[in-house]
Amino acid sequence: MSKTSKEKTAQSQELRKPLCGKRILVSGKGGSGKSSIVALMADALREKGYEVIALDGDASNPGGLARLMFGVKKSPKPLIEFFGGRKRVECPVDNPAPLTRKDDALPITKRNIDLDEIPSEYFFQKE
Repeated sequence: MSKTSKEKTAQSQELRKPLCGKRILVSGKGGSGKSSIVALMADALREKGYEVIALDGDASNPGGLARLMFGVKKSPKPLIEFFGGRKRVECPVDNPAPLTRKDDALPITKRNIDLDEIPSEYFFQKE
């Protein structure tokens, strides 16, 4: 079976950019340098031609990654507020209920979040 032009282009893209379409999660203890690693990695990937989207889910230091990556004084709204804030989003060990949108009972495991639905006050975009 021969490959379509679209399949060949996708395969070629994968060979040139093996991280294309991948998600990378960085986690660890507070103060271990996660934000620094993400900022450096994002810059390095952008230099190699990748489009990079970095989401900061740190409820204890909202906007820390944006300040580090962009040098901004005003941070974006904490992403946890998109899900209803700390009162609604609990520790998964204490409450393993699936995460939902603020105004929706359907778990995000049933309907993934599209980046287009996250309001602009929750992120900064670097050109």
